[in-house]
Amino acid sequence: MRHRLLDDPRLDWLILTLKDTGKPLPATPMRLRQRPADVGEDVYLVGCPYVEAACKQNVYAGRVTARSGHRFRYDIDPPVDIRGFSGAPVVDRAGHAVGVMTVWFEPRMEGEKYLEAGGEDAASIYRSVGRQR
Repeated sequence: MRHRLLDDPRLDWLILTLKDTGKPLPATPMRLRQRPADVGEDVYLVGCPYVEAACKQNVYAGRVTARSGHRFRYDIDPPVDIRGFSGAPVVDRAGHAVGVMTVWFEPRMEGEKYLEAGGEDAASIYRSVGRQR
């Protein structure tokens, strides 16, 4: 069953389902958060810049600075070149996926490094994902 919201080309989500094989997974799936990110909330972008070929996983701290519909903006510390991070998880302090990284605005920059990024709320698709099961 497909859901119109998940087919929206303006959204940056890719949802996968796993077949239960009875064997343990090599990783722990993240839980999606049901409520949107709040202005002032601490968030963490997880990913690797293209320039770090051997990177396994970096975590960049941020704080939500603004909201626009089902999207939010946040500062990034340390600044990083986020090209290629599209769809990377943005998590809250509890480790829940609060959203995915996407930039729909002109972010503040310092040379090639981004001082801010954007996210799309997991809450925007939470109910749709539950219906897919």
